[in-house]
Amino acid sequence: MTHALNNSAPAARSSNPTAGCLRIKSSRLSRAYGQRRHDFRKSRMPAYVDETRSALNRTLVEPRSFPEITGDIDPRRAAAGKTRKRKSDAGVVMNGVIGFGAEAQKLFATLPNAEQDAAFLDLAEAVAQRLSTRVECLVVHCDESAVHAHVEWRAYTNDGEPVSALLTRLVLSELQDITCDVLKRHCPGITRGNRKRDRLAAGAKSAEVINKSVRELHEELPAAIEAKRAEHDELEGRIETLEETVKDLAAAEHEARERLAEELLAKRAAAQAQEAARMRHLAEEEERLRSSWAEDFEARQRDLAARDAELRELATVTARDLEQERRAVEQLHADAVEAKAKMQAGVEALRAIGEEIGNDTLRFDGCHWRMRDPDRIKHAPRDLMLPLGQALKRITELQSSLRDDHHVLSKLRSDIEHWLGDTALAQEARAQAQDLVSRLDEAYAGPSGL
Repeated sequence: MTHALNNSAPAARSSNPTAGCLRIKSSRLSRAYGQRRHDFRKSRMPAYVDETRSALNRTLVEPRSFPEITGDIDPRRAAAGKTRKRKSDAGVVMNGVIGFGAEAQKLFATLPNAEQDAAFLDLAEAVAQRLSTRVECLVVHCDESAVHAHVEWRAYTNDGEPVSALLTRLVLSELQDITCDVLKRHCPGITRGNRKRDRLAAGAKSAEVINKSVRELHEELPAAIEAKRAEHDELEGRIETLEETVKDLAAAEHEARERLAEELLAKRAAAQAQEAARMRHLAEEEERLRSSWAEDFEARQRDLAARDAELRELATVTARDLEQERRAVEQLHADAVEAKAKMQAGVEALRAIGEEIGNDTLRFDGCHWRMRDPDRIKHAPRDLMLPLGQALKRITELQSSLRDDHHVLSKLRSDIEHWLGDTALAQEARAQAQDLVSRLDEAYAGPSGL
């Protein structure tokens, strides 16, 4: 490939102002969102953006949503035999900037918009074809100091491999060649940029390569740092390779962890099965005990019911016996009251009879008793008065006999006293007679003493 480069040392030391350049890098999802907001002017704009010209920006390829892009990536990775899940910081798109040197900008600005768009589209498709991917988005910015384009490519090839793994130093250099060839077809004055290593070999200092003012950087940076970007991108490719190695190691570790987790799960399942068996055994034992307890409880209930029936029957019998005993006691009490009344009446009758006898006013005419106060004996019990009447009858008979004896004795005493009046009575006979009278007085006190 022929490069429009000046081989003289002074020319090689400087960046090529007529060069077109391409910068490309992998972007994880968060960075891709931020870049897309910048591309479509949906975020805070930097000072170098002329917002009055933002309406001139052009979208040449409408972007797919990032979920659609990742939905395209994952099946391709799976088809490539990559079973591991993508890392959260893995690249989703490759972000690129198509820019120009100071003179190339002036040349490109003279092209109609349609020709500029065709150049950008051709270059984006050529890069996509070289990297075996597809263009996801293409936006032309006309609101900055120079026209340039922002490109998105899918970060994985059609075969499911990361594009970053392809970006070796040689491939990056080849992409710069493609950039020059495509842009030169639309704008013949554009050439390839000077390689950084050629500039440094020609005596350029690092400061001359990278230390620029803000405006110089904005106008010349794409071409000036192309070589450095190539090296950087190569390093990124190596880093990607190392990251893939790390991913492989992480995957191996993950698999080991999964095996360990599976073993732990198996042990846990076995332990849970043992625990379940133990719980079933406990439940069965509990059910057995509950059934046994229920049977014992039912038996106890039956015994208690029988005992309750017995107690109720006993209570009924006891109540009947108590009622009988109560009636017997009441009868006994009534009998006792009646006996007491009879006793009191009998005592009163005996007391009355005793007083009548003592006063010698009790008489029996052969059929009836005659008393001074007969009312005192009319309530006396009949079973008392019958034997008492016989006794009284005997007493009255004795009294009558004693009265007769007393009368006889009284007459005898009178005769003795008359006999004692006889002066002719001998003294010894008188003493005997006198002793007989004393003895009669002592033996009989008269009828009133009976």
